[in-house]
Amino acid sequence: MNIVGILVQFRPEREAFVRQQIITQGCEVHLATPAGKMVVTFEHKDDEVIAGTLVALQNIDGVVTATLVYHHTDYQPEETVL
Repeated sequence: MNIVGILVQFRPEREAFVRQQIITQGCEVHLATPAGKMVVTFEHKDDEVIAGTLVALQNIDGVVTATLVYHHTDYQPEETVL
């Protein structure tokens, strides 16, 4: 499982739209400041989905930047059935 933290900088007047689009991408918004910054997390097992989601966030109208600031990978071996 991959867990990523993303800092999203956005135009403050677009906060409601940006927040909704981020949630639509399957991300969770933890904090938004009046100055136009959001703390966002996303979890997924596939690295390519993580990368694609980051690009999608960067392309939301009103987003200035979406920067990966934390990435944790927790690989758990699958149980072997005997």
